[in-house]
Parts: sequence; structure tokens; C-alpha cells
Amino acid sequence: MVFKLCQAFGFYGFANWVPTLLVEKGINVTKSLQYAFIVAFAYPIAPLLASSFADRFERRWIIAGACAAIFGMAFARLTEPALLIICGVLLTACNMTMSYAYHAYQTEVFPTQVRARASGLVHSMSRLSTTFSGFIVAYMLKESGVTGVFGLITTAMLIVVVAMTLFGPNVRGKPLDVV
Repeated sequence: MVFKLCQAFGFYGFANWVPTLLVEKGINVTKSLQYAFIVAFAYPIAPLLASSFADRFERRWIIAGACAAIFGMAFARLTEPALLIICGVLLTACNMTMSYAYHAYQTEVFPTQVRARASGLVHSMSRLSTTFSGFIVAYMLKESGVTGVFGLITTAMLIVVVAMTLFGPNVRGKPLDVV
């Protein structure tokens, strides 16, 4: 549940706010939307690329490894358009890799008898977080600027990494149910 609450800040804190964050950095609206459009190409491409290693590694390590906050902090500081786009694409690719991995992982963690209910419960935590993340990101943007927003996102993603590495059970190669 902790993971699901925090991952939504990292994922939607960037995905939903890319044009606004760019405008806040001084980029005009037209260019901001153009950059966001280019970054959006990573959404379908990243999971296709990640499928090449999806079942080779433990999912919790894929999730933790995909929390690449360094791209977000670079995005917050850069002004060169090409570098902003590259960081945006890399951040989006990491977020999508995390997303494909945790959707599979959250169902593999629970036994069949409670899988649907348990997955629904933990997924509802991410929806709850998403409900409030927009307001919190807007507040941080007003009070601390783009760097503050990425500080929030980075903190949330670090909590994800800690939660997954310390508390996430291994599921790779294990049967879903012991008979």
C-alpha cells in the first residue's frame, strides 16, 4: 500500500504536469506542448522494449530500478530543449517500465483466494494518491517551483525503492499457489 500511494506521485506528478512544468521553466505554451508530445512517444515504446527483459529479473528489482529520480532532477535543472526532451523520454520510459512491472507484481504477490480483492485494495491506494497528487503538485509548484515538484517526486520514488527492496517479496519462479 505504501508503494502504491507513493508511485502515483512519481508517475502522475510528471506525466500530468509536463506541459505546465515546461511553461514554468520559461518555455512558451506551444513549445511546451510540442516537447510533451515528443516525450509521449515513450509511453507505448518503453513497455515494448521492457518486454525483452520482463521475465528475466525479479519484478521488485525492476520496479526499484525503474525509479530513476535522477532524470527528474536533471529535467528540473536543464533548459536546453534537446536535453529536456531526452530527460523527459527517459523519465517516461522508467515510469512505464515501473508500471508494467508493478501491475504484474501486484497480482503475483497474493494467493488466488484473495488476489482480486487484495489487488483491488492496493490499487485503490494509487487512485487515492492520484486524487490528491495533482493538488499537492500544484501547491509545490507555486511554493517551490519546478525543483520543488521534482523534490516531491524524488522523495516519493525513494520511498518506493525502500518499500520494494526492504518489504517486497520475491515472486519470480514461484508458483502462484501451493497445492
